[in-house]
Amino acid sequence: MKFFVVMVALLCSNVSGATGDKALDTGEKANLTKEQLHDCILLQKKLNKQANIIEQANSELKLLKQEIDKRAIDIDKQRSKVKNLSNKQIENLNNIITKQKQLIGTYNIKVDFSTVKITNYQTIKESFNINCADKSYDVDDMELIIVELDKKTKFSKYSLTINLIPADGKIRIMNIPPKYNSGILLKPGKYDIYITHSAYIDYREWIEIEDSDVNIDIILKKK
Repeated sequence: MKFFVVMVALLCSNVSGATGDKALDTGEKANLTKEQLHDCILLQKKLNKQANIIEQANSELKLLKQEIDKRAIDIDKQRSKVKNLSNKQIENLNNIITKQKQLIGTYNIKVDFSTVKITNYQTIKESFNINCADKSYDVDDMELIIVELDKKTKFSKYSLTINLIPADGKIRIMNIPPKYNSGILLKPGKYDIYITHSAYIDYREWIEIEDSDVNIDIILKKK
């Protein structure tokens, strides 16, 4: 006899959370066709990946905010005794203030990036809840689709897009011959990203492509 399960709606208030399953009575028909189930699985993969990206972005924002707050306290302390500072100390204080302004600018840009990602996540989640949640599917279809997706991943290529600030930095992928261009199609694997700019500190990071397109935001630090 056929056995069916039903997808559970994503109703959590935060961005994380995966679909669960609950058993239906034997003999009920599946609401989702195999094609629809395939689309729902892809939506879930996008949700999980986007949730991880948002969680990482929020962690970075938290650390950046802590650094800004700590610098602000140090600046206020030095300002309170500015009359007793030497010219050299005042110059150092002004440099710290300049770096603080740059740090705040970076923080605000990252907040904007994070807001866009959260909006995208909410849009995907809404689509999942409308088209997939509380709808049953055939477990045999699920098993077949997972096998098909695993096979497809090995031979598929996915786009890599790097949103860089400043935009005129030079982006290179060091471990492959092709030159980077926005949306370059790459096989699943790890890629050595190296970014340079005459006025900014060099940036290097390994980025992994698994089974979906990768879109990342990178903000260079001034020298």
